[in-house]
Amino acid sequence: MTTAMNLPEFKPLKFGTSGLRDMDENLTDLEVFTNTRGFLEYLLELGSNYLPGGIQRGGKVALAVDYRPSSRPGKIPRAVAAAILDAGCRVTYCGPVPTPAVMNLGMRCGIASIMVTGSHIPFGQNGIKFNRPDGEILKTEEASILAHVAQVRARVADGQIREPLFDAAGAFLPVKSLGVAQMNLLSHAVESLHKPDARAASEYVSRYVQAFGSEALRGLDLVFYKQSAVGRDILPAIFRGLGAVVSEVKALDVEAGEFLPVDTEKMEDSIRAELRTLAREHAERTGRKPFAVLSADGDSDRPVFCDENGEFIPGDQLGVLASLYLKPTFVALPITCNSAAVESLQSFATVVQTRVGSPYINKAMQDELRANAQARVAGYEANGGYLLGSDWLIDGRILKALPSRDSVLPMICALLLARRGTLTTASNKTLRVDKVSDLTGLITRHTAAGVVDGHDGVPYASAETGRRIVAALSPQSGGIDGFDFKSQTILQNPANAGGKEMPDGPRLNPDLLDEMELIRKKLDQFFTPGLGYSDIAKINYLDGVRIYFTDGDIVHLRPSGNAPEFRFYTEAASASRAREMCGQRVEIIRRMIETM
Repeated sequence: MTTAMNLPEFKPLKFGTSGLRDMDENLTDLEVFTNTRGFLEYLLELGSNYLPGGIQRGGKVALAVDYRPSSRPGKIPRAVAAAILDAGCRVTYCGPVPTPAVMNLGMRCGIASIMVTGSHIPFGQNGIKFNRPDGEILKTEEASILAHVAQVRARVADGQIREPLFDAAGAFLPVKSLGVAQMNLLSHAVESLHKPDARAASEYVSRYVQAFGSEALRGLDLVFYKQSAVGRDILPAIFRGLGAVVSEVKALDVEAGEFLPVDTEKMEDSIRAELRTLAREHAERTGRKPFAVLSADGDSDRPVFCDENGEFIPGDQLGVLASLYLKPTFVALPITCNSAAVESLQSFATVVQTRVGSPYINKAMQDELRANAQARVAGYEANGGYLLGSDWLIDGRILKALPSRDSVLPMICALLLARRGTLTTASNKTLRVDKVSDLTGLITRHTAAGVVDGHDGVPYASAETGRRIVAALSPQSGGIDGFDFKSQTILQNPANAGGKEMPDGPRLNPDLLDEMELIRKKLDQFFTPGLGYSDIAKINYLDGVRIYFTDGDIVHLRPSGNAPEFRFYTEAASASRAREMCGQRVEIIRRMIETM
């Protein structure tokens, strides 16, 4: 017998650039349960059709968490575990470990993996990342997963999965209100989270120690800022395993709910100052500067990499350094990355730029491997997370592919570069290198990033506001990849043109030309000479609106996929100019909203 359930209004969770994210209050037991169950139903369907990435009932699913308060076992993970068990699978609970660590375990064991994490997003929000046994889910799979989620929720509402399990607010019913079957499900879910399996952590550490060797970082003096990063114990263990001396400092009391959101793409000034302070305090305490100051974001897939003075090195620069060490034949990176980085990489690799998000990076890497199975394939994001798309040979030892944002690999590679002695640039210039700060001379362009949201006093209520801004700055007479105002030609996006913006034929018509000139006039209202801007040279529409000015400055406007914030990226010939432009974002976006 089934019993229809009085469930709250269906407000589906949304995928961001990678994974589902929302406010804690919207991540109810019901929504977490149905979304997880929908994901597993999708993989079970693949498995029943013998397709790659599929799973079978009775198989294991790895589950890990970060240190956010809502990531504790009795909260979101309990609902995830209940969904895993309800789908006929078994839970391998890995406890608090980095996102790449749980995927590494999943890929090595051939099982799906799930990470409960809000990554870098603000306190009070959280999310869930889903991985197939063979890697991260792609953007093309999200619609199918959400369709399965809707089907699962309909069956829950009709009582076709179980008798009432949730109350009208979407929370699990009290134990005394549950039937025997429901009570057993929740008790088994809680029991499955009682004792973490240590393999995810231990295999993640051994992954790097075995590949690089125990002497790789011998003698390096490193400071690790622990804060609330989930890898705050595991990452120092890796660097020690490679021979470094690691001083661990300033751990937050995560058991008391302390949590520091660290967004490496728009690093807060307060965090930058703290990193410089840690370097100075280490020098005062030991009488010598550290070789580097290191840390990571909440789920520890984004690196915080600083030189001996604690100066933060942006992720898109760190990605170049890692690539210079690894020398891949193919690199995928998002359009928001440093343009000088692209030029540097093109001296030894095919470079393809994509939309923002690791699923797009993964898709580009997979496409390259299908075309050339022998390629050495890698990718990275502006946040510094590095993805290894193929197995790698490191001094005769194999480092297995890990197509997930990873904070450890790029930091190891940069540290090894910094002790190399000399480096040859893309222009064949030889640089003397014996400390981390010497590496920054390899990149001649500088980037900055920030967001605009309701906290800035701007009427920016939702991601829809950002989409309306982008629509107002995009041609309505026909979708185009980009436009060059000087040559009056349509451009083909880097993702479709081997990494470079290319003219896309003489398809220009008078209506489109008039529309693009109108868009340029709109933008001229906001990016004025008084703010230091030159004429607009071209626009790219790969992901948002990327504006190139004749003096080389770049501004990139992009709404968040599911958060009420508008991202504002800048690039210039000097770090001060990039920061100055980024500092203008609040006033510029306010005026855009008022005008458009």
